[in-house]
Amino acid sequence: MITARDLRWLLPVGLGIGALLALSGPGAWWIGWLAFSTVLVLGLLALLAAWRWAGGGRTLAWIVVVALILRLGLAVGLYLLLPAVGYPTETQQAGYVFYDAFRRDAQAWQLANSNLSLWKAFDGKAFVTDQYGGMLFLSAGTYRLLSPDAQRPLLIAILAALVSVLAIPFLWKAASHRWGRGIALSSAWILALYPEALLQSSSQMREPFLITFSALALWGFVDWQARQERRSWWWVAGGLVGMLLFSPGIAIVTLVILGGWFWFGQERRLPWWAYLVAIAVFLAGVLVLTWSWSGAVSISKFSPVEVISTWARQVAKWNLYVTRQSSGMIQYVFQIIPASLRLPFVGVYGILQPVLPAAIFDFTVPLWRVLGLLRAVGWYVFLPLLMAGWVAAWRAEDRQDRHIWLWLSSLAWVWILIASVRGGGDQWDNPRYRVILLAWQALLAGFAWQYFRSHADRWLGRIIAMEIAALVIFSNWYATRYYHVGLPMGISAAIILTATFVILIPLADWIWMLYRARKSSLTQPHEHL
Repeated sequence: MITARDLRWLLPVGLGIGALLALSGPGAWWIGWLAFSTVLVLGLLALLAAWRWAGGGRTLAWIVVVALILRLGLAVGLYLLLPAVGYPTETQQAGYVFYDAFRRDAQAWQLANSNLSLWKAFDGKAFVTDQYGGMLFLSAGTYRLLSPDAQRPLLIAILAALVSVLAIPFLWKAASHRWGRGIALSSAWILALYPEALLQSSSQMREPFLITFSALALWGFVDWQARQERRSWWWVAGGLVGMLLFSPGIAIVTLVILGGWFWFGQERRLPWWAYLVAIAVFLAGVLVLTWSWSGAVSISKFSPVEVISTWARQVAKWNLYVTRQSSGMIQYVFQIIPASLRLPFVGVYGILQPVLPAAIFDFTVPLWRVLGLLRAVGWYVFLPLLMAGWVAAWRAEDRQDRHIWLWLSSLAWVWILIASVRGGGDQWDNPRYRVILLAWQALLAGFAWQYFRSHADRWLGRIIAMEIAALVIFSNWYATRYYHVGLPMGISAAIILTATFVILIPLADWIWMLYRARKSSLTQPHEHL
C-alpha cells in the first residue's frame, strides 16, 4: 500500500514537524528530533495505509487530515499555552490538561529510567497511577526507547493524537460496508470533530486508544458478518486485547455490545411483549438498585443484586459527596429532594455535563472558558442526535437493522447513565468516561442524522426545541446568579419550568399536526362517483 512516491513527501513532513516539535521540549534537540520524527513518520504511514485500505477516497482523506491537524494543533497549543495562561497549578504549569495524565506520565518517566522491567507497569502496588497498566507501559516504553535523556510529555500526546485518528478509517470502513456511505460520512465527521474527543486525544490519556480499539473490533465483527471468514476475528481479537491492556471493563462492555448485535441481527421476529419485558426488567432493576442505595429496602447480602449494589453504593456515595461539595446549586437541590432521589438527580445532571449555560457564564481564565464552551457546545449538538437515535432505530424499515439499532441505542444510553453516576455528575470525569464508547455513539448519531434527513419525521426538531427551551431557562438562571441580569428565578422554578416545556413542546406539536391533518382532509375536494 505504501510506495516510494509516498515516502518522498511523508518523510520530509515527518522530519520537518519533528524538528519543530523538538524545539519546544527539554533535553538534547537531536534526540527529541529523532523521537518526534519516528512517532510522526510511523503514525503517518499507518494513517496513509488505513485510508487507502478503507477506500474512502478524497472525502475520507479530508476527514483524516482535518482530524489530525486539529489534534496535533491542540496538543502543541495546550502544551505551550497552559504554563503561560493556565492556572498556577503544578499540573498545568507542566503543560498537562489532566491531573491523572500528569501523575501517570511522571511515574512512566520514573519507570523508564529505572532498572525495572516495563512489565512492572502492570503491578498496581508499585505504580498506583494506572490501575490497569497499559497506558503506563506504553508511555514508559516510549520514553525508554525514544526519549532516554528527558521526559517529553508532548511526545506521548502526539502518539495519542495519531492513534486516535486511526479510528476514523476503521469506523468508515465498517459503517460503509454495513449501511452505506451516508452513515459512514456522518459517523466519521462526528468522530473527527467531537470536542471532547479532541481534548482527550490531544492529551496523555488512555481514552483515544480505547476508542481506536473499539473501532478495530467493530470493523472485524462487521467484516465477519459479511464474509464469515476467520481472519476477520483477528481484528476483533486485536481490539479486545488492546482494551484488556488499557481497561478490561471496556473489553467486557464491547463483548456485550457485539454479543447483542449478533443475537438481534439474526433472522428472528421478536414478539411485541419481549420488548415490554426487557423494558420492565431494566426499570425494575434501576428501581431496586435505587431503593437499596437509599436504604429504603434491605436485600440479602449474599444476592448478586446486593453485591452489585454494595459496590455501586460505595462509588455513588463518594461521587455524591464530591458533587455536593463542588456546587452550591447541588447542595440546595439535595436539601429539597428526598434522599432516594439524589442519585437519579445526579444521573440526570451528569448526562447534561458539561452544562452549556454554566460554561457561558462561568468565571475562569480565557483559555479554560474557550475549552469549556467548545466541550459544552459539542455535547449539546451531539445529545439531540443520540436521543433521536431511539426514534430512528424504532422506525428503521429493515427488521434486522431495527433490532440492531435498538440494541446499540440501549447500550449507548445505559453507558451514558453509568458514566454519569460513576462520574458523580462531574464536568470532567463524567464526559471522559462517556467518550470511551464514542465509536458506537458516533455510529448511532450518524444513523439518526441520515434517517431524519431522508424522512419527514418531526421528533428531531421536537428534541432540539426542548433542548433550546431548557438552555434558555437555565441561561437566565445562571445570568441572574452570576451577573444579576435577567428574570429572577429560583432553581426549583427553573427545573419545574423546564419540565413543563419538555412535556408541552412535543404535545403541542402533536396537536398541531392533528389539526393540520384534519384541516387538510376537510379542504380536499371530494371525488364524484
